[in-house]
Amino acid sequence: MPSIIKISQNALGNNFTISDVVAHDEPGWTTGIFNKPLTDPQFNVRIGCFFNAGHTKGLELNFDHTKYSTTENQYANITGNMNGMPVNLNEQLTSEYFTYYLHNGANHLMVNYVQKMLLLGKQGKALSVEGILKTGGGIMLPHAENTIMGNDNNVGPKEPSNWFGIGRGWWRYGGYTAGFEYGIRFVPVKNVFIELTSKIAYSNLSDIPVYDGIARQELWMMEGICSLGISL
Repeated sequence: MPSIIKISQNALGNNFTISDVVAHDEPGWTTGIFNKPLTDPQFNVRIGCFFNAGHTKGLELNFDHTKYSTTENQYANITGNMNGMPVNLNEQLTSEYFTYYLHNGANHLMVNYVQKMLLLGKQGKALSVEGILKTGGGIMLPHAENTIMGNDNNVGPKEPSNWFGIGRGWWRYGGYTAGFEYGIRFVPVKNVFIELTSKIAYSNLSDIPVYDGIARQELWMMEGICSLGISL
C-alpha cells in the first residue's frame, strides 16, 4: 500500500512529508531459478527449537530479507518546509529529485512463537500435514540508498568494520517490526519439511539515513513464503 515518508534535514531547513508514495519489491527468480545470486531475490532464513515433548510449541529466530523501491516518475504531494520555507507541492519523483531504496534489505530480524496443529497423518512422520501459526516481533536492519533533491546519502563502505551499527553502518538499527504468519507444513520424508505460508508484518522505521538527516516511515509487508527445512 502507499506509504508516507517524512524527511528531516534540519541543517538544510528541510522538514517535509511526502504522502501516498507508491513502491514495489524487486523481481527475483521470475524467469527460472538460480539465474541470479542468492541474495538478489527476497529470501527468508529461520532457525528454532520446540520446547514441548510433542514438538507443537516452539520459538524461532526469523530473518526476512525484503526489498523496497519507490516507483520513479510518480507524482506525490509534499508538505512542510523546504529551505526554511513552507511548501505544499505536487511533485514528480524523478531519479534526480527523489529516489528511495531499501535494496540491500528492509531486513526484519524477529523472534517468533510457533504453534503447530496436526491435520493429517502422524505428528512429524512421513506424509503428515500440519497447520502452523507464527507470531512475533523484532528489529529492522535496513540498508538505505536514496537521493533527496540531488543529494545522495552515504553510509560508508561495505566492510566488516562498518557492517552493523546504531546510527551508523551499512546495515543499521532502523526501528521495530511485528508480524503474523500462517500456513501448512508438509513432511514428505521423516525430518524434512516443506512450509507454505502467508505473512503480514508491520514495520516502523525511524532512523533511515538520508543526506544530512534522517527519514521516517511506516511499512506494511505481505509475503507468500515457500520454505524447505530439516527438523531434528
